[in-house]
Parts: sequence; structure tokens; C-alpha cells
Amino acid sequence: MLNLNIAVCDDDEIYRKNIISCLDSYLIAQDNNLAYTEFSSGKALLKEFRKPDDFHVVFLDIEMPGIDGLKTAELIKTTVDRHTFIVFISNYPRYMQDSFRVHPFYYLVKPVSPERLFSIMDEIVHEINEQRLLYTLIREDETEKTVNIRDIRYIDVADGKRGILCFHFFDEKLLTKGKLADWEEKLADFHFLPCYRGILLNLSYIHYFQKHSAILDNGDTVPLSRSCEKKLRHDFLNNIVEMKKL
Repeated sequence: MLNLNIAVCDDDEIYRKNIISCLDSYLIAQDNNLAYTEFSSGKALLKEFRKPDDFHVVFLDIEMPGIDGLKTAELIKTTVDRHTFIVFISNYPRYMQDSFRVHPFYYLVKPVSPERLFSIMDEIVHEINEQRLLYTLIREDETEKTVNIRDIRYIDVADGKRGILCFHFFDEKLLTKGKLADWEEKLADFHFLPCYRGILLNLSYIHYFQKHSAILDNGDTVPLSRSCEKKLRHDFLNNIVEMKKL
């Protein structure tokens, strides 16, 4: 079961309620947990959308006063999370061409019918499941958090006796129960490799290497064992172009 955080951003309350009503119906019909938040402007959305897992899907009006939908989407993609599913909604199909530059997942014309929204949400859920992008982690306090695996910098063993792992993101850490070997298998296709005893590293976030360590894009220093360092350097240099596309 997926836990998806959804933002609905439109300056017109009637159309916001239109989307929310469709999402309510979708929630009843599907075996997924949806949490959605309404915003009346791009500025308000950007104020709350600070980390990649704040919102996984954004329904975004194009014509809004202040920061319009196209600029809002651009800022989300470039400063918060390039993997967010953006669905534009508009009264005017002529904006469709302009929207392509921010690579939206879909473009819907107002008013949105439940059938069209159901279809789009099914496609998004299928895309997530097909690519195995989102995982719901159970924190130590038993609360749930859905994360995009591409946002994980590295995973290390925080407490081996209790089976506690620490997931490191850009500026956040999350403790959860699990086995590092299980995650190594799950993440093998996403350039995660063991780099030191009890550490699984995402190669796509390496900024540069130092002797026996890797410096990540957020400034974290991750140790490299002698046995792993040569392979990591080789794999990083040979896959860097592919990794940056993820």
C-alpha cells in the first residue's frame, strides 16, 4: 500500500474542491492512502514544499496571480524534487505547449472529471510501483513515512543489536528497523553499493573522492574501505552520465 502526499494548488476554490472531490472518490475506490493539502497560490505551495517527500504528486493550475503554475513547477523541479509528479490543470489547452518545458506528467482541462483523475492517478501509482521508486518506512515511533529511494544519500547501521538502520537524506535522517542486506538487494538497480562495513552508499550523490572517503553533494563525508574504494571509483566514473539521468 502506498502513502501518497498530494498538493492541490489553484487560486479558484471551486476548481480546488473539484479536484479534492475526485480524490475523495479515488481514495474510497483504491487500496492506497492519500493525504492532500489545498493551496491557493504557488507562493503558498512553495512555502510548504521544502523537502522531496513533502508532496509526491502536485495538481497545479497554470494561470495564477503572482507566481504562475509554470514557474511554480520549475522551482519545484529545480530546487525541491525533480521526481515530483506534476499534473497541470487549466481552462486553456493553449498552455499545453508551454508546459512541456517542465516535463509534467499530464495536462488536464478543467473541470476535471472523476474518470480522468482516476485514470491519471492509476498511471502515477503504476509508474511508482513499476519503477519501485517509493517505499513506506516505519519509524521507531511506529509512524509511517513514504520516501523516494532516489533521495536517499546513504544507509548505515545505527544500532546493530536492535536492528536499527539510519536513512540519510539531504538534510534529514530517519531511523527504522531493518536489515542492510535486504536494502542492498532492493536497491541494487539504483547505484547503491556497500562502501564500508555497515554502510550502503548511493553513488549518484558523490560530489568527489578523498583518500578512503567520499564527499556527497550535501557535504556529508562517508568512509570507504580499502576493499571497496577501487570498485566504487570505477563504477562511479563509468556510470556518472547514466546516474545523473535518474
